[in-house]
Amino acid sequence: MPDSRNDNLFDTDTYVFKAKFLDNVSVEIWCHSSFNSYNAAKAYADKLCPCLGKLPAIQLGMLDHVVIHMGDAIAFSETEGHFLVLYSQNMDARISTNDLEETVFHESVHTSIQDIYENSLAWKNAQSADGSFITDYAHRFPHLEDMSETALFAFTMIKYPGRLSPDIEEWMKKNIPNRLGFFRELYQ
Repeated sequence: MPDSRNDNLFDTDTYVFKAKFLDNVSVEIWCHSSFNSYNAAKAYADKLCPCLGKLPAIQLGMLDHVVIHMGDAIAFSETEGHFLVLYSQNMDARISTNDLEETVFHESVHTSIQDIYENSLAWKNAQSADGSFITDYAHRFPHLEDMSETALFAFTMIKYPGRLSPDIEEWMKKNIPNRLGFFRELYQ
């Protein structure tokens, strides 16, 4: 149970929950023992489950588990281990601003499709041909964050046309058509 705030990798008496989804996929949620009670830990596992249930099948299917720590720090993911790490206070803050789903989606890209495709010719060609980036964060870290940042917008546009503003959808069609094509193949 890695924690960005310290070097401790292990925890005893971890609260482990199994979230099961309709497509026979299940994901374990590991809540740190610092929650101090089953009910407190379960409350955070319950907050996470709707976000997991909205992930694309390819991302949910590759997610091994989710770690939740008590306290406040920024979420992160482990690509090779296929898991992500969240913090209770950060979860609450993101729930209050309606963006916990975005965080879980973003980190799940790191733990799933990025591991497979970030060095693929298809992705590199699409990224190079487009030349633009969906966010400043993607532009600053093109080899680490571009796929996660672009995937969120692309998934929304592909699966829920009209949910993004017309200006954003037009910008994407004009400026990142190759990456949109890449994600259309994944999210069909």
